[in-house]
Amino acid sequence: MARIDTDTGRRAEYRSGPNCCASEPAFAPDPSVSLSSPDVETSGWLICEVLDGNTRKRLHPVFDAGAIEVGPLRNCISAIICPSGFTDGGSPRESRVSL
Repeated sequence: MARIDTDTGRRAEYRSGPNCCASEPAFAPDPSVSLSSPDVETSGWLICEVLDGNTRKRLHPVFDAGAIEVGPLRNCISAIICPSGFTDGGSPRESRVSL
């Protein structure tokens, strides 16, 4: 995952590791920051899905949008491998998530 500041050219990047495939991240804005704030793009969280071929787990890392290079703040781990996407189509009993 990378964030490129188009004004300064600064690039912030995080790599999930070998045998991992990440989806496009979704942005969750910080509700306490005004949409007119110059910091609105970095005030929030990025959430993506990572399929880890090493552990055969599906992860949902949560990043600080202003510091993705630091790595995830938290990893949510799905107990089963599912098709890509935030919905897995499994029954609630099968779709346990560990935080």
